[in-house]
Amino acid sequence: EVRHRLLARCEPFLVLGDVIVQRAAALGAGGDFVAHVSPPSVVSSCLINRQVLKGQTCRDVKTADSFQGALKNLNLPMNAVGFLTAADVSQFQQVFLSHGPLWVHAIATVGLTNARASGDEADVPLEGRKLPTGTINLWVACNALPGITGRLEAIQTATGAKVAALRDAEVKSRKSDRPAAGTGTDCVAIAASGELPYDYCGMHTVIGELIGKAVYKVIRGGIAS
Repeated sequence: EVRHRLLARCEPFLVLGDVIVQRAAALGAGGDFVAHVSPPSVVSSCLINRQVLKGQTCRDVKTADSFQGALKNLNLPMNAVGFLTAADVSQFQQVFLSHGPLWVHAIATVGLTNARASGDEADVPLEGRKLPTGTINLWVACNALPGITGRLEAIQTATGAKVAALRDAEVKSRKSDRPAAGTGTDCVAIAASGELPYDYCGMHTVIGELIGKAVYKVIRGGIAS
């Protein structure tokens, strides 16, 4: 059984997805598999989280064909941005924060069976092979960040908040038992409408504060669940 969670469907957003690894890469317009491109940028009106069986990889589920079929069956736009996970998609976490006209909406599913610390010994040779599933999929939507520089900084801010949440929850690497920075297959996408002209979102800014708080809360919620 493959389950889906429609995370957002709204007016077209510019989605900037940080593709960490091929096995949990974003899909671009038309369902083409985007691999080894970081970060891809697409105009999308839909975000989808697709659940697969534990132990499956993108190769097992034929990623591009799988997503195209799912989008057609669910009558969703073909420019959707999608992630894969073996985590229970019904246990997704979300936090919405605002400051005046500015808002940030963070959504995540948290799987930790593949938790790793930065610098852990590699699991695969250079040519690659199948990896175990266990992924933190994170989406951050915002009504600002019209430029690519702002969205890139948002990835950094969101990732820092994710790492802080894992650290404070004392999540350890399954490989080295050191403090985990994430999993080996994490993905993050920034969905930015650019309605507001603010493009700075570092930790000194209001946008950075909202992103940091929202991401921290959804990751901690996912760990607890």
